[in-house]
Amino acid sequence: MKNQLSFRMIKILDIIYISILSYLTIYILAILSNKLFGGKFDKIKEEEEIKKNKNHYYTLFGKGLLVVIFSSVILYIYRNLFELIPSPFDGLYGFEHKRVKEIEAIPVVLFFIFFTYQYHLLDYLGGG
Repeated sequence: MKNQLSFRMIKILDIIYISILSYLTIYILAILSNKLFGGKFDKIKEEEEIKKNKNHYYTLFGKGLLVVIFSSVILYIYRNLFELIPSPFDGLYGFEHKRVKEIEAIPVVLFFIFFTYQYHLLDYLGGG
């Protein structure tokens, strides 16, 4: 009973550890992405540009698509690297970090957090 309680506490601590690492890393990557694709998006100016030049719409679409592709690749790389990060709790009371099911849910949470902090992309898409 005591070993099972200890095991559960270690698992909870490991999930907290995973969450903190994920949040900090994705927050920093989102800020860097914002800087890379930065520049304040002026919706009125862009709409006027589209009225003047219909091809400008395709340019905007291409920029948006480029940001989404870049972000998806970053998240894919991060997810694969994240599985390689050792846990300080691995081996305690029989705990195995790689067997934590919550690690599989991380990409969904990371995707949401990453795009939430993409301020320029949100402005671009009209959600900012």
